[in-house]
Amino acid sequence: MEMLDSSDAWENVDVSTLPIDEIKNRMKNLNDAIVSEDVALSSAYQIGAAYFLKYAMYKDESEPFECLWNYNLEPLLQEYLRGQGESVVREKMKKLKAAYDNEDSVI
Repeated sequence: MEMLDSSDAWENVDVSTLPIDEIKNRMKNLNDAIVSEDVALSSAYQIGAAYFLKYAMYKDESEPFECLWNYNLEPLLQEYLRGQGESVVREKMKKLKAAYDNEDSVI
């Protein structure tokens, strides 16, 4: 997570213009949900900072966090859950999305 604080990691992006705390909160919340009893994936499935650095690709969009979810995180998580049955995957994805959207949680 400390990688997100490094201006070098963001490659030519002014870190002062990014909501670093919100990015870190969303990362923590999502990773906590991944290993929760409700989702029941192991810590090997937690998503690293490199995925959250992709926020920079969408920073100028009207909903950059939605773009990050839709184009990077959701497809990855669906692949992780593949084979668990459509209704189970749908329910777990709802829980993961709710955790990701809970930006107010404190690190």
